[in-house]
Amino acid sequence: MLGKVTLSLAPIFVPHLWRRLIAGLRFGAAIALCFVAQTVEPRIAFGIYAAVALVALVADSRRPWVRQLMLSADMSAYAMATWSHAALGMSVPQLLICAALLVTHVLVLHNWPQLVAAGTVMLASAYLWQPDALPALAALLVAATGGLFGRLVLQHRLFQTAHQNVFYRAELQSARTLERERLAADFHDGPLQAFTGLQMRLSVVRRMIEKMRYADAVSELEQLQKLWQEQVFEMRTFVQEVREGQGSPADLPEALRRLMDRFEKQTGWDIEFSCPERLPPLAGARAASLLQMVREALNNVHKHAGATAIHVKLTTDDAGFHVSIEDNGGGFPFGGTYTLDDLDLLGVGPQSIRTRAKEIQGDLSLESRPGVGSTLHIRVPVD
Repeated sequence: MLGKVTLSLAPIFVPHLWRRLIAGLRFGAAIALCFVAQTVEPRIAFGIYAAVALVALVADSRRPWVRQLMLSADMSAYAMATWSHAALGMSVPQLLICAALLVTHVLVLHNWPQLVAAGTVMLASAYLWQPDALPALAALLVAATGGLFGRLVLQHRLFQTAHQNVFYRAELQSARTLERERLAADFHDGPLQAFTGLQMRLSVVRRMIEKMRYADAVSELEQLQKLWQEQVFEMRTFVQEVREGQGSPADLPEALRRLMDRFEKQTGWDIEFSCPERLPPLAGARAASLLQMVREALNNVHKHAGATAIHVKLTTDDAGFHVSIEDNGGGFPFGGTYTLDDLDLLGVGPQSIRTRAKEIQGDLSLESRPGVGSTLHIRVPVD
């Protein structure tokens, strides 16, 4: 990992104020070198350097060509200052200040290749014209190497943090989308199905009134009133679960029994429900999804199968929970046994139940007997 960091040539993000500060220091140093030069040649050279420094001060230093131009100008100016140190009256400490400015430029705005180039120019210039500065320059370059390495490590960590933030935001958005889909599915499988049942039964009441069966209509309305009160309670429970984020039944068998009772009252079915006395614990989200899948299966039987009797059986084994919903209705148009993959491939079967099964790493299979009935098997792992 560190090897990737040290060789990284990724874009460098430096605050704008730092860039302007370096550009200002460069321009000030160039003007000072022009004034202290005692001969024409260095004065002309440093005048050119000052003009280039002024361009860097005005131009956008984020552009690569501006950074490369100024690095070349800095290295040329340093070599000129070392060559003409006698004419400039510069001592070793003053040359080290110029070297520090060059190194700071490299550390802030550049990477390893530029540091190597700047170090080569500094050491070669000192070797040729100012040998007394070699030890101090070598120490400065060693410190610069450590500083650049530290900056690249920090930069790499900042990039990692930025990438993680992007990933976390994407995960959060995905979680929000899944939660909206879950709420929509819960509303579809719960209150919306109940309201659909109420609508159908109201149609029955209307037909009774049209046929002047007023006593039967009043009796049906009384049952609908009770059913409506139950649905108001269910809606309040649903809203409370959404507010608290708790959609999981505390007692799965008891929740299934209440579900069967409501369907028997609504449809007049004879529903047989069986389950063991003791069951292993099931994770809350999976228990809620299993309850919703059973509710959706019963709604589908009510809407499409025309059944009069249903058998719901809950069992467990080492693999997890197994629920079977068997009815004596008309079955599906197709016959045979189909796995979850088969149903997905053919695009048949209960879509919402298939989706929920995959969300909780469960499985299902469908046995269809046209004209006789069907059996839906739902399997949910314990962990």
